[in-house]
Amino acid sequence: GIIAPNYQTTGDRGYGLVDGGYYEVFNDYLDAAAKGSIYTKGGYNVDFLAEWMKKYLLNGPASIRFGYGLYRSNSVDPYTRNWLVQASLPNLVLGYETGLTANLSFESNKYFQDNARTIQDVVTQNVNSSASFNTGWSDLGMNLGIDYNRNQNLNTDTYDETSPSLNFSKSTWFPFASTEGENVDPTLASLGIGYTLNASRSVSRHIGGGVSEITDSSHWYPSEQYGVLHNPTIGFSPKLGHFTINPNFSYSEAWLFHQHHRTSSGLQITWDSVNQRNDTNSVYTVDTTTGFHRLYNYNLGIGVATTLYGIANVGALGIEAIRHTIQPSISFNYHPDLSSQNYLPYTDPKTEIGRASCRERV
Repeated sequence: GIIAPNYQTTGDRGYGLVDGGYYEVFNDYLDAAAKGSIYTKGGYNVDFLAEWMKKYLLNGPASIRFGYGLYRSNSVDPYTRNWLVQASLPNLVLGYETGLTANLSFESNKYFQDNARTIQDVVTQNVNSSASFNTGWSDLGMNLGIDYNRNQNLNTDTYDETSPSLNFSKSTWFPFASTEGENVDPTLASLGIGYTLNASRSVSRHIGGGVSEITDSSHWYPSEQYGVLHNPTIGFSPKLGHFTINPNFSYSEAWLFHQHHRTSSGLQITWDSVNQRNDTNSVYTVDTTTGFHRLYNYNLGIGVATTLYGIANVGALGIEAIRHTIQPSISFNYHPDLSSQNYLPYTDPKTEIGRASCRERV
Protein backbone atom coordinates (compact mmCIF):
# COMPACT_ATOMS: atom_id res chain seq x y z
CA GLY A 1 0.00 0.00 0.00
CA ILE A 2 0.83 3.70 -0.03
CA ILE A 3 3.34 5.06 2.50
CA ALA A 4 2.21 8.53 3.59
CA PRO A 5 4.97 11.16 3.53
CA ASN A 6 6.06 13.21 6.50
CA TYR A 7 6.07 17.01 6.37
CA GLN A 8 9.46 18.57 7.12
CA THR A 9 9.32 22.14 8.39
CA THR A 10 12.93 22.80 9.38
CA GLY A 11 16.35 22.07 8.01
CA ASP A 12 18.84 23.56 5.59
CA ARG A 13 16.96 22.04 2.64
CA GLY A 14 13.83 24.05 3.31
CA TYR A 15 10.33 22.60 3.58
CA GLY A 16 9.73 19.17 2.20
CA LEU A 17 7.69 16.04 1.92
CA VAL A 18 9.88 13.14 2.99
CA ASP A 19 9.73 9.35 2.94
CA GLY A 20 6.55 8.96 0.96
CA GLY A 21 6.17 6.00 -1.35
CA TYR A 22 4.76 2.52 -1.83
CA TYR A 23 5.19 -0.85 -0.11
CA GLU A 24 4.51 -4.19 -1.81
CA VAL A 25 4.50 -7.82 -0.62
CA PHE A 26 5.17 -10.03 -3.63
CA ASN A 27 4.95 -13.44 -1.93
CA ASP A 28 5.75 -15.19 1.36
CA TYR A 29 9.46 -14.61 0.85
CA LEU A 30 9.88 -11.19 -0.82
CA ASP A 31 8.76 -7.64 -0.09
CA ALA A 32 9.98 -4.20 -1.18
CA ALA A 33 9.45 -0.50 -0.50
CA ALA A 34 10.21 2.57 -2.63
CA LYS A 35 10.28 5.99 -0.96
CA GLY A 36 11.07 9.50 -2.07
CA SER A 37 11.59 13.01 -0.68
CA ILE A 38 11.36 16.47 -2.29
CA TYR A 39 12.38 19.89 -0.89
CA THR A 40 11.47 23.52 -1.55
CA LYS A 41 15.09 24.62 -1.99
CA GLY A 42 15.43 22.13 -4.78
CA GLY A 43 16.72 18.62 -4.68
CA TYR A 44 15.20 15.25 -3.99
CA ASN A 45 16.07 11.78 -2.81
CA VAL A 46 14.75 8.32 -3.77
CA ASP A 47 15.33 5.17 -1.77
CA PHE A 48 14.52 1.54 -2.65
CA LEU A 49 14.74 -1.42 -0.25
CA ALA A 50 13.94 -5.08 -0.96
CA GLU A 51 14.15 -7.99 1.49
CA TRP A 52 14.05 -11.74 0.89
CA MET A 53 13.93 -14.57 3.44
CA LYS A 54 14.02 -18.34 2.98
CA LYS A 55 13.94 -20.67 5.97
CA TYR A 56 16.81 -23.20 6.26
CA LEU A 57 18.67 -21.34 3.51
CA LEU A 58 19.36 -18.06 5.34
CA ASN A 59 19.85 -17.20 9.01
CA GLY A 60 18.11 -13.86 8.49
CA PRO A 61 16.60 -11.73 5.72
CA ALA A 62 18.79 -10.86 2.76
CA SER A 63 18.37 -7.27 1.62
CA ILE A 64 19.45 -4.81 -1.05
CA ARG A 65 19.08 -1.04 -0.91
CA PHE A 66 19.65 1.73 -3.46
CA GLY A 67 19.58 5.45 -2.79
CA TYR A 68 20.10 8.45 -5.06
CA GLY A 69 19.50 12.16 -4.73
CA LEU A 70 20.45 15.75 -5.42
CA TYR A 71 21.22 18.09 -2.52
CA ARG A 72 21.61 21.82 -2.00
CA SER A 73 20.97 24.17 0.91
CA ASN A 74 20.37 27.28 -1.20
CA SER A 75 18.21 27.66 -4.30
CA VAL A 76 21.06 29.37 -6.19
CA ASP A 77 23.73 26.79 -5.31
CA PRO A 78 24.68 23.96 -7.66
CA TYR A 79 23.44 20.48 -6.80
CA THR A 80 25.56 17.88 -5.03
CA ARG A 81 24.91 14.31 -6.15
CA ASN A 82 24.56 11.64 -3.45
CA TRP A 83 24.21 7.88 -3.83
CA LEU A 84 24.05 4.71 -1.74
CA VAL A 85 24.28 0.96 -2.43
CA GLN A 86 23.92 -1.57 0.40
CA ALA A 87 23.52 -5.35 0.42
CA SER A 88 23.24 -7.90 3.20
CA LEU A 89 23.41 -11.69 2.91
CA PRO A 90 23.47 -13.46 6.30
CA ASN A 91 25.11 -16.88 5.93
CA LEU A 92 23.71 -18.26 2.72
CA VAL A 93 24.03 -22.08 2.87
CA LEU A 94 25.33 -23.33 -0.48
CA GLY A 95 26.23 -26.85 0.56
CA TYR A 96 27.25 -29.11 3.44
CA GLU A 97 30.57 -27.33 3.89
CA THR A 98 29.99 -24.19 1.85
CA GLY A 99 28.59 -20.84 2.92
CA LEU A 100 28.54 -17.20 1.85
CA THR A 101 28.12 -14.15 4.09
CA ALA A 102 28.14 -10.51 2.97
CA ASN A 103 27.45 -7.11 4.50
CA LEU A 104 28.30 -4.41 1.97
CA SER A 105 27.89 -0.64 2.11
CA PHE A 106 29.08 1.84 -0.51
CA GLU A 107 28.02 5.48 -0.55
CA SER A 108 29.10 9.00 -1.34
CA ASN A 109 30.72 10.70 1.62
CA LYS A 110 27.72 12.99 2.42
CA TYR A 111 24.78 10.67 1.82
CA PHE A 112 23.96 9.97 5.46
CA GLN A 113 24.38 13.56 6.63
CA ASP A 114 22.39 15.10 3.75
CA ASN A 115 19.53 12.61 4.21
CA ALA A 116 19.71 12.17 7.98
CA ARG A 117 16.66 10.79 9.78
CA THR A 118 18.36 9.82 13.04
CA ILE A 119 21.23 11.03 15.21
CA GLN A 120 23.20 7.96 14.09
CA ASP A 121 22.99 9.15 10.46
CA VAL A 122 24.48 12.50 11.46
CA VAL A 123 27.42 11.12 13.45
CA THR A 124 28.34 8.26 11.08
CA GLN A 125 31.94 8.83 9.98
CA ASN A 126 33.08 5.36 8.91
CA VAL A 127 31.39 2.54 7.05
CA ASN A 128 32.64 -1.02 6.74
CA SER A 129 31.98 -3.67 4.13
CA SER A 130 32.81 -7.35 4.39
CA ALA A 131 32.10 -10.59 2.57
CA SER A 132 33.27 -14.13 3.20
CA PHE A 133 33.06 -17.35 1.20
CA ASN A 134 34.12 -20.59 2.86
CA THR A 135 34.18 -24.15 1.63
CA GLY A 136 35.97 -27.34 2.56
CA TRP A 137 36.68 -30.93 1.64
CA SER A 138 36.85 -32.67 5.00
CA ASP A 139 37.69 -36.07 3.50
CA LEU A 140 40.80 -34.49 1.97
CA GLY A 141 41.62 -32.22 4.91
CA MET A 142 41.35 -29.08 2.77
CA ASN A 143 39.74 -25.70 3.46
CA LEU A 144 39.35 -22.62 1.29
CA GLY A 145 38.30 -19.13 2.37
CA ILE A 146 37.92 -15.96 0.30
CA ASP A 147 37.35 -12.69 2.15
CA TYR A 148 36.65 -9.09 1.19
CA ASN A 149 36.99 -6.11 3.54
CA ARG A 150 36.68 -2.36 3.06
CA ASN A 151 36.79 0.56 5.49
CA GLN A 152 35.77 4.01 4.21
CA ASN A 153 36.20 7.32 6.03
CA LEU A 154 33.25 9.51 5.04
CA ASN A 155 34.91 12.72 6.24
CA THR A 156 37.96 12.43 3.99
CA ASP A 157 36.57 10.00 1.38
CA THR A 158 39.60 7.75 1.88
CA TYR A 159 39.48 3.98 2.22
CA ASP A 160 41.44 0.78 2.79
CA GLU A 161 40.32 -2.31 0.91
CA THR A 162 41.37 -5.94 0.72
CA SER A 163 39.86 -7.51 -2.36
CA PRO A 164 40.21 -10.36 -2.10
CA SER A 165 42.12 -12.24 0.57
CA LEU A 166 42.45 -15.95 -0.21
CA ASN A 167 43.39 -18.58 2.37
CA PHE A 168 43.89 -22.25 1.54
CA SER A 169 45.10 -24.94 3.92
CA LYS A 170 45.82 -28.65 3.78
CA SER A 171 45.94 -30.36 7.15
CA THR A 172 48.98 -32.49 7.98
CA TRP A 173 49.06 -35.55 5.75
CA PHE A 174 50.84 -38.77 6.65
CA PRO A 175 51.42 -40.43 3.27
CA PHE A 176 53.07 -43.59 4.67
CA ALA A 177 50.76 -44.18 7.61
CA SER A 178 48.93 -47.50 7.79
CA THR A 179 45.39 -47.33 6.47
CA GLU A 180 44.37 -51.01 6.54
CA GLY A 181 46.43 -52.42 9.38
CA GLU A 182 49.47 -53.36 7.31
CA ASN A 183 52.95 -53.22 8.81
CA VAL A 184 54.64 -49.89 8.08
CA ASP A 185 58.02 -48.63 9.16
CA PRO A 186 57.35 -46.39 12.20
CA THR A 187 59.72 -43.70 11.00
CA LEU A 188 58.03 -43.45 7.61
CA ALA A 189 54.60 -43.59 9.24
CA SER A 190 55.46 -40.51 11.34
CA LEU A 191 56.31 -38.40 8.28
CA GLY A 192 53.78 -35.55 8.04
CA ILE A 193 53.40 -32.90 5.32
CA GLY A 194 51.22 -29.78 5.55
CA TYR A 195 50.63 -26.72 3.40
CA THR A 196 48.99 -23.30 3.63
CA LEU A 197 48.62 -20.55 1.04
CA ASN A 198 47.70 -16.92 1.65
CA ALA A 199 47.17 -14.47 -1.20
CA SER A 200 45.82 -10.93 -1.04
CA ARG A 201 45.32 -7.74 -2.99
CA SER A 202 45.23 -4.53 -0.94
CA VAL A 203 44.13 -1.14 -2.26
CA SER A 204 44.01 2.14 -0.37
CA ARG A 205 43.39 5.80 -1.07
CA HIS A 206 44.87 8.21 1.41
CA ILE A 207 45.84 11.84 1.78
CA GLY A 208 49.52 12.51 1.20
CA GLY A 209 52.01 15.34 1.25
CA GLY A 210 50.97 16.65 4.65
CA VAL A 211 47.76 18.13 3.27
CA SER A 212 45.47 18.97 6.19
CA GLU A 213 42.42 20.02 4.20
CA ILE A 214 40.99 18.37 1.10
CA THR A 215 40.41 20.85 -1.71
CA ASP A 216 40.58 18.59 -4.75
CA SER A 217 41.20 14.96 -5.64
CA SER A 218 44.86 15.61 -6.48
CA HIS A 219 45.55 15.26 -2.76
CA TRP A 220 44.42 11.64 -2.79
CA TYR A 221 47.13 9.08 -3.38
CA PRO A 222 46.13 5.54 -4.37
CA SER A 223 48.35 2.60 -3.53
CA GLU A 224 48.05 -1.05 -4.44
CA GLN A 225 49.80 -4.18 -3.18
CA TYR A 226 49.71 -7.83 -4.19
CA GLY A 227 51.24 -10.82 -2.49
CA VAL A 228 51.18 -14.63 -2.38
CA LEU A 229 52.66 -16.54 0.57
CA HIS A 230 53.35 -20.29 0.44
CA ASN A 231 54.09 -22.17 3.67
CA PRO A 232 54.76 -25.91 3.43
CA THR A 233 55.79 -27.87 6.55
CA ILE A 234 57.51 -31.24 7.00
CA GLY A 235 58.01 -33.20 10.20
CA PHE A 236 58.61 -36.76 11.41
CA SER A 237 59.48 -38.53 14.65
CA PRO A 238 61.93 -41.42 14.33
CA LYS A 239 62.93 -43.44 17.41
CA LEU A 240 66.51 -44.31 18.33
CA GLY A 241 66.38 -46.86 21.10
CA HIS A 242 64.65 -45.21 24.05
CA PHE A 243 64.93 -41.75 22.53
CA THR A 244 62.41 -40.02 20.29
CA ILE A 245 63.92 -37.64 17.75
CA ASN A 246 61.76 -34.81 16.39
CA PRO A 247 63.40 -33.04 13.44
CA ASN A 248 61.32 -30.29 11.86
CA PHE A 249 61.59 -28.02 8.88
CA SER A 250 59.35 -25.19 7.65
CA TYR A 251 59.68 -23.02 4.60
CA SER A 252 57.79 -19.98 3.40
CA GLU A 253 58.03 -18.16 0.12
CA ALA A 254 56.40 -14.86 -0.82
CA TRP A 255 55.60 -13.84 -4.38
CA LEU A 256 55.49 -10.05 -4.75
CA PHE A 257 54.72 -7.90 -7.76
CA HIS A 258 55.79 -4.34 -6.90
CA GLN A 259 59.20 -2.94 -6.04
CA HIS A 260 59.74 0.57 -4.63
CA HIS A 261 63.03 2.31 -5.36
CA ARG A 262 64.15 5.15 -3.09
CA THR A 263 66.81 7.42 -4.58
CA SER A 264 68.62 10.27 -2.86
CA SER A 265 68.08 13.70 -4.45
CA GLY A 266 70.48 15.58 -2.17
CA LEU A 267 69.80 18.01 0.64
CA GLN A 268 67.14 20.65 1.21
CA ILE A 269 67.59 23.60 3.59
CA THR A 270 64.42 25.09 5.12
CA TRP A 271 63.85 27.78 7.75
CA ASP A 272 62.47 26.55 11.09
CA SER A 273 60.37 29.50 12.28
CA VAL A 274 59.72 27.90 15.69
CA ASN A 275 63.38 27.39 16.65
CA GLN A 276 64.61 30.29 14.46
CA ARG A 277 67.21 28.28 12.60
CA ASN A 278 67.93 26.54 9.31
CA ASP A 279 66.94 22.90 9.11
CA THR A 280 68.67 20.45 6.75
CA ASN A 281 66.70 17.49 5.40
CA SER A 282 67.60 14.65 3.10
CA VAL A 283 65.39 14.57 0.00
CA TYR A 284 64.44 11.39 -1.83
CA THR A 285 62.45 10.40 -4.87
CA VAL A 286 60.46 7.17 -4.96
CA ASP A 287 59.46 5.24 -8.06
CA THR A 288 57.66 1.93 -8.35
CA THR A 289 58.30 -0.86 -10.84
CA THR A 290 56.23 -3.96 -11.44
CA GLY A 291 57.59 -7.45 -11.89
CA PHE A 292 57.83 -10.85 -10.25
CA HIS A 293 59.92 -11.03 -7.07
CA ARG A 294 60.55 -13.90 -4.65
CA LEU A 295 61.35 -13.67 -0.97
CA TYR A 296 61.89 -16.81 1.07
CA ASN A 297 62.38 -17.78 4.67
CA TYR A 298 63.03 -21.05 6.44
CA ASN A 299 63.84 -22.51 9.81
CA LEU A 300 64.81 -25.95 10.97
CA GLY A 301 65.30 -27.67 14.25
CA ILE A 302 65.66 -30.94 16.07
CA GLY A 303 64.45 -32.14 19.42
CA VAL A 304 65.29 -35.24 21.45
CA ALA A 305 63.10 -36.59 24.24
CA THR A 306 62.86 -39.69 26.37
CA THR A 307 60.95 -40.94 29.38
CA LEU A 308 62.53 -42.24 32.58
CA TYR A 309 60.60 -44.29 35.13
CA GLY A 310 61.66 -44.94 38.71
CA ILE A 311 60.45 -46.20 42.05
CA ALA A 312 61.37 -44.59 45.36
CA ASN A 313 61.06 -47.01 48.29
CA VAL A 314 59.60 -44.93 51.13
CA GLY A 315 58.61 -47.53 53.71
CA ALA A 316 57.08 -45.00 56.09
CA LEU A 317 53.68 -43.60 57.04
CA GLY A 318 52.04 -46.58 55.43
CA ILE A 319 53.61 -45.80 52.05
CA GLU A 320 55.77 -48.55 50.65
CA ALA A 321 56.97 -46.84 47.43
CA ILE A 322 56.36 -43.96 45.06
CA ARG A 323 56.57 -44.40 41.32
CA HIS A 324 57.75 -41.32 39.43
CA THR A 325 58.24 -40.33 35.80
CA ILE A 326 60.78 -37.90 34.32
CA GLN A 327 60.53 -36.71 30.72
CA PRO A 328 63.71 -34.79 29.82
CA SER A 329 64.02 -33.13 26.41
CA ILE A 330 66.40 -30.91 24.53
CA SER A 331 65.90 -29.01 21.30
CA PHE A 332 67.83 -26.86 18.85
CA ASN A 333 66.34 -24.43 16.31
CA TYR A 334 67.99 -22.46 13.54
CA HIS A 335 66.40 -19.44 11.88
CA PRO A 336 68.72 -17.56 9.50
CA ASP A 337 68.59 -13.80 9.01
CA LEU A 338 67.41 -13.30 5.43
CA SER A 339 66.31 -9.67 5.69
CA SER A 340 68.95 -8.61 3.14
CA GLN A 341 66.67 -9.99 0.39
CA ASN A 342 64.39 -7.01 0.80
CA TYR A 343 66.87 -4.18 1.33
CA LEU A 344 70.01 -2.74 -0.21
CA PRO A 345 72.40 -0.24 1.41
CA TYR A 346 72.64 3.45 0.57
CA THR A 347 74.51 6.40 2.03
CA ASP A 348 72.55 9.18 3.72
CA PRO A 349 73.68 12.41 2.02
CA LYS A 350 73.13 14.31 5.26
CA THR A 351 75.61 12.31 7.33
CA GLU A 352 77.53 10.48 4.57
CA ILE A 353 77.36 7.35 6.73
CA GLY A 354 74.91 4.66 7.62
CA ARG A 355 72.77 2.07 5.88
CA ALA A 356 69.05 2.05 5.21
CA SER A 357 66.50 0.75 2.78
CA CYS A 358 66.57 1.85 -0.83
CA ARG A 359 64.49 -1.01 -2.18
CA GLU A 360 61.26 -2.30 -0.76
CA ARG A 361 59.19 -5.08 -2.29
CA VAL A 362 55.45 -5.12 -1.61
